[in-house]
Amino acid sequence: MARDHVKRTCCFFIDIRKGIIFLLTLQFLYLAVTAILLGTGIAQINSTADDQTVDGNGNTVDGSVYSKGLTGLGIASVVVLAVEALFALFGLYCVLKRNVSGFKVFTIVTALFLIYNIISVAISRPVSITYIIACVINAYIVYVYWSYIDTMREEKGQLVSSV
Repeated sequence: MARDHVKRTCCFFIDIRKGIIFLLTLQFLYLAVTAILLGTGIAQINSTADDQTVDGNGNTVDGSVYSKGLTGLGIASVVVLAVEALFALFGLYCVLKRNVSGFKVFTIVTALFLIYNIISVAISRPVSITYIIACVINAYIVYVYWSYIDTMREEKGQLVSSV
């Protein structure tokens, strides 16, 4: 019985369906706004890329050399953020339509992204306590998503039997 209570709540007290809808909406908005702001910043850098500036020693520096590398990395980041935002929107759509198989795919891919992120950061730089806390929170969110798959199946079964 205790397992049933945990499975039906998000963050220990919010109804799991409402909690997941809130989390996915927040995730979509965060990713979409970040992609837009980053894209705007890249556009700003590109508009000043042809300008020549003077460094601290009085030398003329071509702004385009710096901005080309930054722009390439920035565009890739904007694309990744946009894809992640659309993927969050897909997860939200699956929850709203009670699409169990689609939400299961969403949850598995989200878990794989989390595992990839943990491994890539652990290999590339020292891990901070803040990063560990963020990973624990993300792992909990993936657990809530996975728990909701069973709840969706039960809800879907109850909806079919009541019709």
